[in-house]
Amino acid sequence: MKKFLTLVCSSLIFISCAKEKAEAQKPETFTVNTFTDLPPEIDGCSCTFAEDSVSYAKEKYNYANDLRATSFIKVNGKMIRLTETEHANSNSLTKFKSAGSGYEVEIKAKIIRTTDLEYKEMKGTITIKPKTGKTLTKTIYGVCGC
Repeated sequence: MKKFLTLVCSSLIFISCAKEKAEAQKPETFTVNTFTDLPPEIDGCSCTFAEDSVSYAKEKYNYANDLRATSFIKVNGKMIRLTETEHANSNSLTKFKSAGSGYEVEIKAKIIRTTDLEYKEMKGTITIKPKTGKTLTKTIYGVCGC
């Protein structure tokens, strides 16, 4: 009987530990929200991006930056301030990398139209990598200019 009870207790402990480990390894989920009001830091020259041109026309942004060092995204209803870690421009491709509050964000966008030297219309992707959890990549449309 003692062996049976020992076996049952050991099994319950093993099952409990395995369940806790599985829950700890489950990636956190997050939602990227849109925002219509730009933070006050986004003033003057900037880049703003939305899911597509229709959302952009409705000013439902996914990402905004000040073309210097500050970027914003909204995750799970909370505005996240990011600091730019990399910025690269070529004739047709723009790339921004930013990090902050446990997130890394990368924008890769191709210029689809230039109206003048200061206004560029773009399409590309945004990739959001949380410290823990699953990476999210979405298509984006936006404008950079002054």
